[in-house]
Amino acid sequence: MIKVFYIIAKRIFFRDPQFVAFTVSGLAISFVVSFILWQHASYELKSDSFHPYAERVVRTGLVMRWTDDQSSWEEVMLGINAPGLVKAVAERYDDIEAYTRIFHQSNFNGELIADHGKQVLLTTADKSFAETKVVYADPNLFSFFQIPLLEGKPEGVLKDSNAVVLSERVALKYFGDAHAIGKTILLNNSIPLTVTGVFAHPPHNTHLIFDAVMSSKRLKKTYDDKLEITVGGPHCYYKLKSGVNAEEFKQRVNSESTDLLRKAMYENNYRTLELFFQPLSEVSFSFHRLDQHNPKSKYFLKLVKTSAWIILIIGLVNYINLMISSHGSRLKELAVKKTSGASFRDFYAQFIFESAIVHGIALVISIMIMILIKAPAERLLDFYIPRWNDLTTPILATMISIFFLLVLLTGLYPALIFFKIHTRRLFKLARVYNADNNIIKILSVLQYGIAIVMLVLVFTISHQLYFVMNQGQGIRKDNAVVIDLSLTNATPKEIDNLTQRLEQETLVEAYTFCHSIPGDNAYTLMPLKRKLSDPAIVFESNGAVDPNFISFFNLEMVGGENFKNDSAEKNAVILSEGAAERLGFNQRSEAVGATLFSDQGEQKKVVGIVREYKLRPLLRSSDHLFYENTGIVLNYLDVHKAINYPKKLAIRFANYGAGMSNVKKIYESVFPDSSFIVNSIDALINSQYYNYLMSRNQLVFFLVVTMLISLMGLYAMTSLKIVTKTKEIGVRKALGAGVWNIVWFLLNKSVRQIGIATLIALPSAYYIIHQYFNDFDEHIQMTWYHFLVPLVVFFAISWLPIASIVVKTAKENPAQSLRYE
Repeated sequence: MIKVFYIIAKRIFFRDPQFVAFTVSGLAISFVVSFILWQHASYELKSDSFHPYAERVVRTGLVMRWTDDQSSWEEVMLGINAPGLVKAVAERYDDIEAYTRIFHQSNFNGELIADHGKQVLLTTADKSFAETKVVYADPNLFSFFQIPLLEGKPEGVLKDSNAVVLSERVALKYFGDAHAIGKTILLNNSIPLTVTGVFAHPPHNTHLIFDAVMSSKRLKKTYDDKLEITVGGPHCYYKLKSGVNAEEFKQRVNSESTDLLRKAMYENNYRTLELFFQPLSEVSFSFHRLDQHNPKSKYFLKLVKTSAWIILIIGLVNYINLMISSHGSRLKELAVKKTSGASFRDFYAQFIFESAIVHGIALVISIMIMILIKAPAERLLDFYIPRWNDLTTPILATMISIFFLLVLLTGLYPALIFFKIHTRRLFKLARVYNADNNIIKILSVLQYGIAIVMLVLVFTISHQLYFVMNQGQGIRKDNAVVIDLSLTNATPKEIDNLTQRLEQETLVEAYTFCHSIPGDNAYTLMPLKRKLSDPAIVFESNGAVDPNFISFFNLEMVGGENFKNDSAEKNAVILSEGAAERLGFNQRSEAVGATLFSDQGEQKKVVGIVREYKLRPLLRSSDHLFYENTGIVLNYLDVHKAINYPKKLAIRFANYGAGMSNVKKIYESVFPDSSFIVNSIDALINSQYYNYLMSRNQLVFFLVVTMLISLMGLYAMTSLKIVTKTKEIGVRKALGAGVWNIVWFLLNKSVRQIGIATLIALPSAYYIIHQYFNDFDEHIQMTWYHFLVPLVVFFAISWLPIASIVVKTAKENPAQSLRYE
């Protein structure tokens, strides 16, 4: 019996190999993509859930509230905590089994670290690199999270104050294949550290990303006892004892530990603090102030996971559509088979056998494709694709079960379709079966609708990302780089020398010295008040900036004047419009010339007002403050005073390539012992949106695959319709039908289906996009062209590939068509 089935299947497949190739290819692509998307989304949605006792670990941060006017209160959630506060709470409550603290590089500050700043340079005898993912951590870090070590023991690697543990990648970079343990590495060319361990590179589905871990024991002794919050601090974690309810325990701590919380807030009556607890598994999907991980969108990942099943369904829709339509050429065979007494079981066995062959070939092709695309997919799209030995038994069992279920279902459906047709009718149908039943129509509409939704999403999301990366920051940043000066400890003489050399360099269009640039997420906080007796109002700031800062970033002065190159300006400040408003000035003119006071009582004179711009990425955090009312304050930077030397130098070039080369030579001649650390301002700002850029790229990939599968089906179905309707086309042309009449005859059903799909897809796309916008503080306004352009693109992509065969058929001599059998 199997041999008979094989002969029949072979005859059918070889009758139209091009048609079968379309069918198998579409199925193979859907297998590959659905597996990758499903596995990737499932893996990412389990971020940090893999840690032992993850269900008992919480991240503890701070809820800070304050008032500007002693009546209305504002609130912000800080992802960091005060190291001493975390320790004090842990010692007070037995409900806490253990705690650990991770102090990320971007939060380094002088209150907790005495001998270096945020810039970290690690040096061996012959290699030196600026590192960006360095942390200080408690000695129990590796045992707390059970992070696997390739060298060293978890309990002891951070017990010494000069210990450093490197990631596998970084150890290889500095020491090659040699053992790293016991080797010495210099921190910022002056502080010796001993490598005590090497850890496996962290998995993709964790927010605990770092390249080098230094022991927190080397920080000044006040780290453990630092109860007051600082501008930057460690991310802290509690492991609660089994059975402790995190929410109830948090409420108890906040109500019983007000003495600690008041001390942490400097006993300030205009500010309050509370602890918040966040489950470890939720940290990767949130973003609080001073967090240092790129947040992931749980909504988007769930959409990706759903899309995996949708892609699989699209592939099966194509397969069922094409196979049932192609079976029109074997209706006489089926009629004879039924006349000869074949039962439904015989029909089902034949179709299952054919389905198994097609699915088997598609599966083999899909495995080959997966092997080929694994590396580029992980590198370019940030997809997680497991190795074969990483696949667990449940996953393999699920995949095998799904495969056999697909074979059974796709064999059952055509068997039911054709067996229920009466034998006489099978003979009457001759060689053409109309596969346009309601189920096929619905599935085709679904297929087209998904493609339209994807096009709208890609177009709108790309527009949104372009906005936040290029326009939303409110600054000019073209052809510009930022050079880190923090390790130079530049003297006024060196800055003067550097300034003169830059002035003489014709390819340098503009430059500015400052403490931070807009959008680099390295802003500082500055408290100001109008009277000494008033509560201080905390503003964000780029810190101290020189007079070139305003023009360099194309900021707009709306009142007063810019800083001057004058040492008399040392107490001058420039306010943004929002800062002036929060300080209670009703008019800009009222603010200009006003005297303000710092927290320490130092006088500050307002010399100008600048239009609001954006300091932080436009990602929506847990903050209840938004950009339009936060306010920004700028201090005057006197580059001739060593006490306040600039930390960054931003340069714009008339010719980027040549200018960069010349500036590097200038820098190395002025600072011969310092590394040239440079980033384009574009790259620095765009790095804040890394996960969103990758999500967009993944969506483009999903769209391409969806369109490819849909077009393969449309092409094959149209080709089949041309073959099965050849004689009818000839008759229509003989009766006077023109070219466009024939084109409409061949495509009218597809056009109607696409029209219905459009009506369903556009509201769905609108809803999904607005859910996506919830991740941003600012977003574009959707207009008619966000829908029209994708529709035009869809129709162009859909019809252009088949236009040639349709038009060619419509122009053929009717005599040729009428001779067709």
